[in-house]
Amino acid sequence: CYVSSLVPHCANALIPSYVFLLSTLMEEGVDVLLAETLSTEREGVAVIRALSEILMTKPSNVSIPLWLSFTIDDFAQPVLLRSGECLKGVLEKILVEAKERNVPLEALGVNCASPDAVTRAIGIVKAIIDQNDIMTTLPALRIMVYANAFETTTSEWLSSSLETKENTKHSACDSCSGNVEPSTSSRNTRKKDYDEFGVILPEVYANYAAQWKKMGVSIIGGCCGCSPLHMKEVAIKLSLTE
Repeated sequence: CYVSSLVPHCANALIPSYVFLLSTLMEEGVDVLLAETLSTEREGVAVIRALSEILMTKPSNVSIPLWLSFTIDDFAQPVLLRSGECLKGVLEKILVEAKERNVPLEALGVNCASPDAVTRAIGIVKAIIDQNDIMTTLPALRIMVYANAFETTTSEWLSSSLETKENTKHSACDSCSGNVEPSTSSRNTRKKDYDEFGVILPEVYANYAAQWKKMGVSIIGGCCGCSPLHMKEVAIKLSLTE
């Protein structure tokens, strides 16, 4: 949910709905469980707790990988979720939660933000994964990202459509003061990178994807506004970097 104030304030209040969704997907034989565009820490925590509850009722050999992806503010530095929570603090909490509940977390990342915002977040995701001792109890975690294609960012769209905006400071990360003003580079958008409809050119998106791969990302996709043409260019570009 983009509007974090609409998310119940207690993670446990979300668990019954997530148990229903996850168990249904598992019964239908999906290969992976993807919880994406999470705008709050409590959503991620609730997904992990819900999956833990389900797995406790299953044979020990039943395990489906979980991928978690958070949506971030397009301009904030340091990087914040759309709730205003610090990405670094949130990821640390998620990794601890997954370890304590023995949930098969396989991938962690960000989505539904501008390519530049996603690029800024990758270093944070990688650093948290690399330094966390969860790696000793679970298979090596993968980094996943997929950005939006629109020239108008989600943050700009939200600020223009909402009368108020929640600015919640993450309690575990005092350094995240939440400067959400667009950076100079964001204000001076590279017009040549977008078509007449305000959608990023496939070859430009593919260049971002190649950069993400070099930064350690192994799961790359496209979010809002991306088309099969974007994914085709990404596939071609990444095949040339192997």
